[in-house]
Amino acid sequence: MFNPLENNDCSVRSLAQATGSSYEAAYAALAAAGRVAGNGASILQIWKAAKALGFSISEVTTPKNTTTAKFSAKVAKLPTSLLICEDHVACLQNGVVLDWAASESLPVVQIYTVERI
Repeated sequence: MFNPLENNDCSVRSLAQATGSSYEAAYAALAAAGRVAGNGASILQIWKAAKALGFSISEVTTPKNTTTAKFSAKVAKLPTSLLICEDHVACLQNGVVLDWAASESLPVVQIYTVERI
């Protein structure tokens, strides 16, 4: 199922990182939630996939001017979270952004904490 040549799989990578699941498990959960290979995922698809993997996601207030490269100490102290950008998803764990696109500073539009159910 893992396709190293697939584009637009940031939701798969981020969900796998946030839940401690394998890439394949996150890929399958997102596919079951309606994600089409090679396309991004909606927050509803990510929510359904997280639930299928035994996790819940909860929206938290996103401070103004938060980016994947610059965020407040308050954000850094959050439990494992998904940083939702306009066309991208990254994982925040222990105050560190885990993201293959980390060299870019992307505006964060919403933050969701990820916790085991």
